[in-house]
Amino acid sequence: YGRIIATADPDPLPLAQADEHRVAVDGGSIRVRRLVPAGLALPAPAILLFHGGGMVVGDIDQYENTARLVATLARCVVLNVDYRCGPEHRF
Repeated sequence: YGRIIATADPDPLPLAQADEHRVAVDGGSIRVRRLVPAGLALPAPAILLFHGGGMVVGDIDQYENTARLVATLARCVVLNVDYRCGPEHRF
């Protein structure tokens, strides 16, 4: 899946900030990466981005460049969420 995604991956864009956080959930934690494009004054609007993969495959690392592109073009903060995938994590 990662190799397929890489074929359509945009070039990485520079950011002013990229911070990774862990958010507690039942049974553990998930990663959330906050991406702030250059020249954006905070506080600013934000978009929650849930990576592709149909809730079964994928992660925020595979969609990093896409998230950077969204942050830059939309001129907002992007919170790239690394949700838990199935079938290990139902619902």
